[in-house]
Amino acid sequence: MITIRKRQMEALSAYMLRRFEDRMTRHIATAFPEKFQEFGEEGTRKLILEGIAKAEGYGIQAERNVALFIDLMVAIGPDFDLNREFSWMQPILCHPERHENIRLNMIYSQMKQKAPHIKLPVTPR
Repeated sequence: MITIRKRQMEALSAYMLRRFEDRMTRHIATAFPEKFQEFGEEGTRKLILEGIAKAEGYGIQAERNVALFIDLMVAIGPDFDLNREFSWMQPILCHPERHENIRLNMIYSQMKQKAPHIKLPVTPR
């Protein structure tokens, strides 16, 4: 039997976080080149880490869903969830009984109707 010590688990978690951050940085640079240029690599990485924490506050933890949440932050603005224009998202984000996949699917679906001018590079499955 293999035993993973707490310190090893923390190192693994830090490694996985860094890999996700690297993938998201590349994704933003490709999908949102103007925003990436505006934020710079350091600003982009900061936004990604803020996005991870913010998504977690809404109970969004699956990697793909966190990535979709961060895409919203980049496309609309870092505080999109507090923006009056997008106040319709708040009840969806905060719905305690809906799984995170359903909540992100609902937001992306409604974005097409309510904000077609905002282009998102990825859509949920």
